[in-house]
Amino acid sequence: MICHYEGGAIDCQERDLDGDGAIDFRVRFDLGRMGRRSYEKLLGGKWQDTFEMAGDPDRPGARAWYVKGLLSKVAWQDPSTGRLRQRETCRDGFLSLREEDTDRDGELDFRSTYEPPDSVYPVRVEALRDGRWTGDFVRLTEHSRAVYKGGKPVRFESGGDRDGDGNLDYLYNYTATEGIEGRNGKITRWHRYQIDKRTGVRRHVSEARDLDGDGKPDLLIDYEKMTIRRVEPRAGQ
Repeated sequence: MICHYEGGAIDCQERDLDGDGAIDFRVRFDLGRMGRRSYEKLLGGKWQDTFEMAGDPDRPGARAWYVKGLLSKVAWQDPSTGRLRQRETCRDGFLSLREEDTDRDGELDFRSTYEPPDSVYPVRVEALRDGRWTGDFVRLTEHSRAVYKGGKPVRFESGGDRDGDGNLDYLYNYTATEGIEGRNGKITRWHRYQIDKRTGVRRHVSEARDLDGDGKPDLLIDYEKMTIRRVEPRAGQ
């Protein structure tokens, strides 16, 4: 791999994908639009910006499609069944839609919509229920339960007993604006969030941590003001 820099930031990355000692794949980084990249592949002795390839170095096990240098679509298949497991669609080189087969039955039943390039997190999430897409549903996994309303997560619960002693070794309970974490049956962190009305992105505003295991916050972290403050115990506490 060869990396080229401009003004201290990476500008171009070149790779040898087939291991023959010659550069055959390159990625250019758009410094003016953070996160956007353009791709080219050496085919027939010429650099091409529209192509399809399997075994993308940044997306192991996937097949990727590029159009005019921009990532257009990525698909992952289950190696044992050949069924489509996940698909991502991009707009202007940024992720705009992610679809997943959550129950491994060969049908994409869960999708997340993004608004590129502003949204890092999905602005809407939907599930396929009884043949129809809906934003009001409950998603269950082995150790978690997530509740969605109008395509937005309103509650997430996760917990598990890893060592079999009957106590929760980890615990995560979140709503859209608040959350708690726990270890070994005790709450260790409290979180507060705010939702951006334009993009739907949830921002981590502040956090409190219990450092000594007494169930009370000892440290306050304000991510907006970038401050950390120790909580001093009051008299008699």
